[in-house]
Amino acid sequence: MSARNLLKKIYNTVLGRRKKLYFIKDWVSLLGALKENGVEYKLFDKLPEAINYNKNYHFIKHDIHHLLEPALQIAKAEHSIGVQATFFMMHEHPLNQKIFNKPETWKGLQTIQDLGHEIALHIDGFILIEKYGCIQKGLEKEWQLFKDNGINIRGGNCHGNTTYYNKLKFEPMSFYKEIYRPHKCQDSFWNQFNSKYSLADLGFKFWADSSCWVEGNLYIPKIYISDNMLDIRAGISDSPGWEVIGPSMQITKELINELVKRYTNTHALYLIHPQFFI
Repeated sequence: MSARNLLKKIYNTVLGRRKKLYFIKDWVSLLGALKENGVEYKLFDKLPEAINYNKNYHFIKHDIHHLLEPALQIAKAEHSIGVQATFFMMHEHPLNQKIFNKPETWKGLQTIQDLGHEIALHIDGFILIEKYGCIQKGLEKEWQLFKDNGINIRGGNCHGNTTYYNKLKFEPMSFYKEIYRPHKCQDSFWNQFNSKYSLADLGFKFWADSSCWVEGNLYIPKIYISDNMLDIRAGISDSPGWEVIGPSMQITKELINELVKRYTNTHALYLIHPQFFI
């Protein structure tokens, strides 16, 4: 079965209720157009250089939840045009029970890594605390599992668990000293975990949420580009609004031209979910 037909089968069975998906070929067209106009795609080691010297480096983070195959196909497509990205794979989680710790999953992650991309951890602090009583204890076990299967982990980011957030009003980034955000949680159990953990002490070299942390320093890329609202949106990171909003689940020539016009001469951070692509 071809990769494209396999993706169709996955989406027909798992995401049948979703009527529309982005096309990987259009994503590659967008990245290629930006590259042709001077953008360089880098891993997060280069983020300090991008911000300190205003380099036109762009940084892609792909969060992997319950489907690996679209991430693998995006990784291959990006590699084909010389683009590096970071793929944030969840530890064991209710969302990924069908794929986690399976031989084919480790093989897929190894392939992504071998293509020159980086694998990092997509971390749900709420679930780790529920399961292990402590984020540090949970990470020690989960991280080791990745190492045992040939996956080199240096970085992480937060999973925005909306169920817990809506109930508790506790910000997922608030577990960590370096990236703490104020919140309105009134629950005494969860508030004991305010700023309890240090990213450095946990062993991370970088962290990539809307605020990024690289080896002891905080960085905020100037531009943020995301598919989190089921359209491609882009704007200045610390601005409340968006400068560009694309059509729902489409990457059109008009959108590509607008992003090229606006964002080829600065640094940018992307959040792109492979599960939305075919």
